[in-house]
Amino acid sequence: MELTLEMANEMMRENGGLLDLSGTPITSLPDSLTVGGWLDLSGCTSIKNQTVKHLKNGDYVPGRYLYADGILTHVKRRKTVNGITYYQGKIPNRNVVYDGKNYAHCKDFRTGIADLIFKSAKERGAGQYRQDPLDKPFTVPELATRYRVITGAC
Repeated sequence: MELTLEMANEMMRENGGLLDLSGTPITSLPDSLTVGGWLDLSGCTSIKNQTVKHLKNGDYVPGRYLYADGILTHVKRRKTVNGITYYQGKIPNRNVVYDGKNYAHCKDFRTGIADLIFKSAKERGAGQYRQDPLDKPFTVPELATRYRVITGAC
């Protein structure tokens, strides 16, 4: 059985990026196949001499994908705003923002920025807030970040 790139992509769409080919009689994998989750080839003894590329954090191919934090995102376009890079996913609500240090997977740019603030604040610990007066005014995103840092909520 010959597995085409279109067949593989359809199978991954149906299974959230996972490609389960276990026990199938396939003899080779299509060129340019990118698997977003895991690839199960158990029982596929006919596949030989295939080269597999292992992705590293931050690997990006324009118009194809970004691999960040162990998650493969199929990217439609990339845009940089005020030093923040926004990768718009081909799948709705599957986007990524990057500040040069941290990646955040998000549904939109705004929530991605909030997640980046959280990731940077999380490294400093909750003790940073002990000296703040109780009557100090905060914005809602600042309060959400503080809540997440103190409680460890995602």
